[in-house]
Amino acid sequence: MAATLAKNPSPMNFHSTLRAIRDVLKTRPDINVVNKGANTLDYARSIIDMYEPRKRFDSGTWGIRGIGMGFAIGAAVTSGKPVVAIEGDSAFGFSGMELETICRYDKMIEAFGGVGHHATTPEELTKALQEAIASGKPTLINAVIDEAGGTESGRLTNLNPQSTAMKK
Repeated sequence: MAATLAKNPSPMNFHSTLRAIRDVLKTRPDINVVNKGANTLDYARSIIDMYEPRKRFDSGTWGIRGIGMGFAIGAAVTSGKPVVAIEGDSAFGFSGMELETICRYDKMIEAFGGVGHHATTPEELTKALQEAIASGKPTLINAVIDEAGGTESGRLTNLNPQSTAMKK
């Protein structure tokens, strides 16, 4: 394995790619690592060592598709530490849109050549919508609303489990 990892083919292969990632991560044992996707998952397990407990997140062999980016977001939010997500192309294809959670829609459309707006007030929304219509370009408006302002579909919030800590 050492001889295979030492090679520098062009284009890269699983071994050379993961060796480069391994060498960087070795200097940062505090980083959370998410790895997902058939070959990528299997190779990463055998090439990238972990130096602290509970820093590797993967689906397990024969695991669930599409969880990689969700795992990465969850690890970042709960730990406050950097996360490196190592995903194969199919694995990323299943969960890549979770990047919207990180970037927001208005930034993602810009990556594809469209126009993005971020509106936090009715006035900003009005202006953004008027500009979008006038431009004739693909436009996405991220209209930010109060996350506690709505109710569950069907108004079944009373059926949600309640914390015993909150009961008086």
